[in-house]
Amino acid sequence: MATLLQRARRLAKATLPGAALVALAMLQSGSVLLGTSIARAATLTEDFEDPFPAWKSRWLASNSNLTNYYEQVNFCPGFECRGNNPDGLWISDGIAGEQSTFITFNPTFGATLTSLQLDIASYVIGSVLEVFDSNSNILLSTAITLTYGATTDPGTYATYQVNSSNGIGGWNILSGVTQIEGNTSIDNVIVNTSDTTAVPGSLPLFGAAAAFGYSRKLRKRILTSKG
Repeated sequence: MATLLQRARRLAKATLPGAALVALAMLQSGSVLLGTSIARAATLTEDFEDPFPAWKSRWLASNSNLTNYYEQVNFCPGFECRGNNPDGLWISDGIAGEQSTFITFNPTFGATLTSLQLDIASYVIGSVLEVFDSNSNILLSTAITLTYGATTDPGTYATYQVNSSNGIGGWNILSGVTQIEGNTSIDNVIVNTSDTTAVPGSLPLFGAAAAFGYSRKLRKRILTSKG
């Protein structure tokens, strides 16, 4: 950044001051903001469409204890098998006991989340979905609609959504009688995160490139006139 400013200042003293001053004004007014941090809320989606185990290397698996039920009970070798669920994931938390399932996000990741949406295809009468924030406060507690829709593509799912100003710690699916794992599928898990990264915007980058490119042309013309 300092190099660009120095070049623009030198150009301002050259034989074509008007054009050089334009470049200087662009730099000093903020039109050239190379490397500036721009706040951008990100939306992350996991739809389990790719052949398994592709989802295991993406954001949802990397930031939670969510696993594939078929992998846990070894219905088929490895974790490549999605079983009779062509569109979603038979849910499991990887913990012994299948009566209920408890999915938790990595605390650092969960603290950045402002919303959670997921589709559920349930075969369990009386099951309940609970979503909780980063401090384990319940954000949503609702009965899950029976859809019996996990074995077709596209499947038949019910959608649940919640917003939070205190992050999202995860979700539970509870049952009083029938086991959840192996009888409950999820799909289209979507979160919004407030996390930001330092990324250059398209317009500032264009401004920097234009100003730098113009300064090179201008310098060449100045040197030619002096020669």
